[in-house]
Parts: sequence; C-alpha cells; structure tokens
Amino acid sequence: MHSNELSNIELLKEIAELLNEETEMEKMLQGALHKLLEGTLFETGWIFFIDDNGRQQLIAHENLPTALKQNDCRHLQKGGCWCVSRFQNGELKKASNIIECKRIVNARKISNEDSSGITHHATVPLQSGQESFGLLNVATPNTIRFSDGELALLESVAFQIGSAIKRI
Repeated sequence: MHSNELSNIELLKEIAELLNEETEMEKMLQGALHKLLEGTLFETGWIFFIDDNGRQQLIAHENLPTALKQNDCRHLQKGGCWCVSRFQNGELKKASNIIECKRIVNARKISNEDSSGITHHATVPLQSGQESFGLLNVATPNTIRFSDGELALLESVAFQIGSAIKRI
C-alpha cells in the first residue's frame, strides 16, 4: 500500500512539473495525459474542451483503441454522450465511473475494428474555481469500475490540469 501512495505522489509531482513548464495548450495536455497513463493502470485517455454552448473539441488523446481512432476519431468528435451532457448540466462535480460509454458502443457497432476490451471509462471535469473547461476521460481494458483511490488520483490530476489551463 505504501509504495503505491508514494508513486502517486511522484506521479503528481511529475505532472505538475510538466504543466508548469509547458506554455502550449495541446502539447501540455498531451504530455500530462501521456504521463498519467504511463504512471497508472489507466491505458487510454482523451480530453474534451467544452464551450458554453456545449460544443466539444477533442484536444488530446493517447492510446485509443482502433475503433475509436478511425476516421480521425469520428466517434469522439461527433454526437453527444452521458458525460458531456452531465458536464453541461453542472451535474459532474468529481471523478465518476461512467456506465457503458455510448461512444464506444457506437464505434463497436459500426466498425469491426477492435475496441481493445474497452467498454467503460472514468470521467472527471477539468475546472479551476468556478470555471469549467472540459473533461478528462480514462479507460482500461476489461474494467467497468475504478477504485476510490484511482478516482481520487484522477481528481488530483484534473485539478492540476484545470489550474494550468487557466494559467495559459
């Protein structure tokens, strides 16, 4: 248990350093996502920016399964989903386990491509104070629920990212 906690602290420190040094938004988010996946059991992730009108923009992604990656990540670019609507309603306040992801289900239906055992993801809002910027989503193959510890780590990382977005 103890060594795990230490590695989370080290991971948060590494992500904080990267966020502090980087001045370019997409590079910063891509780098933070990469470090998060490298240092945890999460295997894939993506970040949406969502504006006040609810328009979403896929701004960073890492290790997406083929089914989600094809056609320039069409399934992540288009259409609504539970996490985005919850975000817009202001109902998404902390890291949450998302029931089966609609985007992933759609991608699997339409395509014979592999979703690499990914069916569910965790989601956490990126915010700073009262301002919300978007969502960080992460997933792991054959995992339908993440532990409280994993969600707490996600919240810490999201908090760091939110502050960095505001700074830039």
